[in-house]
Amino acid sequence: MRLIAALLIGGLAAPALAQTAADDIQFLALDRNLDGGIDRGEAAHFRKRMFQTLDTGKDGSITAREWLAATASGTGTSQTAPETPRPFLEADADENGAVTEQELLAVGRARFEELDADGNGRIDKNEFQRDRL
Repeated sequence: MRLIAALLIGGLAAPALAQTAADDIQFLALDRNLDGGIDRGEAAHFRKRMFQTLDTGKDGSITAREWLAATASGTGTSQTAPETPRPFLEADADENGAVTEQELLAVGRARFEELDADGNGRIDKNEFQRDRL
């Protein structure tokens, strides 16, 4: 009976542990200087790299198609067009169907301020993980 309980509890805990590990890896990737916090510069650097990666046409803007291809976040089937992801729509401030680097950086700055709960200009690990709950 103990073995069954341990397997059940372990099976239920595994996805949570995997998410925690993924969060740790992402946090470390963003915390470039490894000081235990993500500052505005590190967050902006991440967004600039993200833009360069997503702009596969190298034309200075990201289309919904480029976003979907890179993030595999489309929800449509093969018979229907995928829905445009909410993050793309939120970033497309002028609603022209494309996201510029300035638009992506602006949404990143706003997101940084949301996550920086204590307003000290840094997102610590607790603030970063609180967003995942």
